[in-house]
Amino acid sequence: MTLASSYADLRRLGQPVVETKEAATRLGLSVSRTSHVLRSLDEAGLVRRVRHGLWAIDTDIHPFSIAPYLTAPYPAYVSFWTALAHHGMIEQIPRQVFVASLDRSKRIRTNYGVYSIHHLVAELFDGYTGTHQSGVIATPDKALFDTV
Repeated sequence: MTLASSYADLRRLGQPVVETKEAATRLGLSVSRTSHVLRSLDEAGLVRRVRHGLWAIDTDIHPFSIAPYLTAPYPAYVSFWTALAHHGMIEQIPRQVFVASLDRSKRIRTNYGVYSIHHLVAELFDGYTGTHQSGVIATPDKALFDTV
């Protein structure tokens, strides 16, 4: 299998981000061999490493689109100060991307920036719009509610 055919096969997944294990299954290769293929594609500028075991198939991906993949299998959406700035409700631009999730609270460093994951209880996990392709972000009201 050539790098070009591997890249084309990964693009057919229709996902902006893929895990190494998922790519290995799709390509029919071992995880080790798939890591080598993905690194070669990264060096060629076709994919971009997000963090260990996670790759952006679309190198022009918006950083908001990455959040749900960082907390998988738990859902997530961009909220708090980041969403407030995105909606023009505050002038400051946060240094990190603030994310609401059902996952535990943590900070994750990636090649796209630092993501600050904040745990919300399931009853409060709503009030967002978007898709995995464009990014899932809190509505202006929900971002304000989450922040306060």
